[in-house]
Amino acid sequence: MVEPGRRRRGALRPSGSGGGGMIGALAELRGVSRAFAVPGRRGAVLHAVDGVDLAIHRGELVGLVGESGCGKSTVARILAGVLPPSAGTLRLDGRALDSLTAAEARAALLRVQMVFQNPHASLNPRFTVEEIVGEAARFHRLVPPAALADHVAAQMLRVGLDPSLRRNHPHRFSGGQRQRVGIARALAVRPDILVCDEPVTALDVSVRAGILNLFLDLRDQADLAILFISHDLSVVGHICDRVMVMYLGRIVEEGPVDALFETPRHPYTRALLADARRPSSSASRPPPIRGEAPALSDRPSGCCFHPRCPIATPDCATRAPVLRAIGPGRRVACHHDGDDGSIA
Repeated sequence: MVEPGRRRRGALRPSGSGGGGMIGALAELRGVSRAFAVPGRRGAVLHAVDGVDLAIHRGELVGLVGESGCGKSTVARILAGVLPPSAGTLRLDGRALDSLTAAEARAALLRVQMVFQNPHASLNPRFTVEEIVGEAARFHRLVPPAALADHVAAQMLRVGLDPSLRRNHPHRFSGGQRQRVGIARALAVRPDILVCDEPVTALDVSVRAGILNLFLDLRDQADLAILFISHDLSVVGHICDRVMVMYLGRIVEEGPVDALFETPRHPYTRALLADARRPSSSASRPPPIRGEAPALSDRPSGCCFHPRCPIATPDCATRAPVLRAIGPGRRVACHHDGDDGSIA
């Protein structure tokens, strides 16, 4: 899928404040929640994100995985400043966003840019590539007007596009080329962090490897931090340094990719890996997940995974587990230790 030997880089750090992973982070979510009113149901609230802690360091490629509807995209939008949290704090370079002036907040959020899932819908069809890539840099006066054309050409070259095509409109490009335009647009404001929300899901399989290798190049050459959101664990396993597993708005497990894939500790993680046909360290494959995930507006009591969990006990239905450290860079939210089924 990607070139071999391209993934690992440096020491991995946990996100949890208990493990010291927040120190020196470029961006952090601390106890972040986001609730939405449910249309047509007076007083009903949908908790899309519930108490999430997350930290991203320079040069780190972090995966955020989970089933559709678990809150991954909401986390992405909060981190990029598109959505404000209902509770908790977004911190950039150690400074809480809500403590900054409006001008300081705008400047800070320019350093976090999003790459969206669908390149067909995320590019303005009326604009040329030159206008799409250069618009934000022009608006925020990051580049002198006389140098804007050269700046756009440089961003196109960084993502593997011919600058001579800069006056074409998006419909003249393939899906993979459009996604490269979207990445060039994000790079044009000189970010430190890319938030990539399912960036290869809408692309043909034949062009996904090129986009994934581009993210690795950007991480290695520009020392960018990247949050890579996906439901495809095979992709995450190839390119990410660290992975966080999300279920119904909560982080249920976190760890370095190799360790988490080899010894998953949460039953949900085990089931996801089994569905992805990844080998686990145990001789037998875990049982499939029972049923379907409930709606976020009807989150179960206690451990939100207990109605589908093959090892749930009565305690799981009444007591919500805490995301706790279980080793270097490893955290899990489960009343069972994940190895022998004993209660923690």
